[in-house]
Amino acid sequence: GDVYKRQTQELSKMMIFSDAASHQGLKCIMRHVFDARVMKSLSSVIEETTHRILDTLPRRTELLTAYSETIPVAVISHALGIPRKDIPKLHKMATQWVTATASYGNRTTMLRGLTAMWGLHRYFVRHNAKKRKQSGDDVVSRLVQIQSEYGLTDDVIVAQVILLFVTGHETVQSTIASGSYLLSQHPEVVKEAIAGNISWKRIVEEVLRFESPAQATMRIATEDTEIAGISIHAGDGVVAGIAAANRDPAVFENPDTFNPQRKPNRHLAFGFGAHTCPAAMLGREEIRVGLSSLFERYPDPVSYTH
Repeated sequence: GDVYKRQTQELSKMMIFSDAASHQGLKCIMRHVFDARVMKSLSSVIEETTHRILDTLPRRTELLTAYSETIPVAVISHALGIPRKDIPKLHKMATQWVTATASYGNRTTMLRGLTAMWGLHRYFVRHNAKKRKQSGDDVVSRLVQIQSEYGLTDDVIVAQVILLFVTGHETVQSTIASGSYLLSQHPEVVKEAIAGNISWKRIVEEVLRFESPAQATMRIATEDTEIAGISIHAGDGVVAGIAAANRDPAVFENPDTFNPQRKPNRHLAFGFGAHTCPAAMLGREEIRVGLSSLFERYPDPVSYTH
């Protein structure tokens, strides 16, 4: 009970679980940290990391763990100034936490996830303290530098860094993996992309819509309301089906058809409005480089399904 309570307290400090003025303030800070200079430096890291992995990738391999998982983990770790030796254990804990959030009713998995979450918290408390003593050119150092200006507590910074690490690779790795499989089913799209007739950016947007890395999200109603004739009371939990929305026939023509030429493509893969992911630009770039580099080096997509 105490462990669960402490985890809940930590989660409540994260931007994704905040609302109104608190959420807006944290989001503005994260946009300030993830500015154009940081994005430019990370673009070169994405390219270098992707091609380094491809140079050593066996012709017969399982893409999720050998490729799509490795790229975003390396990039977000670089962005947060995490030493390479610490990445495997942090990635394992992040995976256990994410698995627990989708394992309702499985007590063992939930406890393992809560333990992993607490392990992440302990690590990033120490990481935050190190950056305070020896600042670097990374996101955590920048957060520490502006801490007093924005009145941020150490716990709030740590909570955002954990959120960045976990969400900074989970959705991207699944999109590169599912996108690779999806494109292997559409060799004509790969051919057109390599010829320059379809932009990889548009392909990425359709992959995000069609495969929806975040299938759903939960919200708590802050006031009584009604949606589609259903009464919702303040305090009720509501599950928003992002994947379902991205296949809504009222918004998308032929929603179950993969069409990279789709325009407009107003999908909700990175959220919407105030809760749009502040690192969406980074995610899009990782997915674009991950998919384009893979298929341009190995243009025969049939090989990806055997």
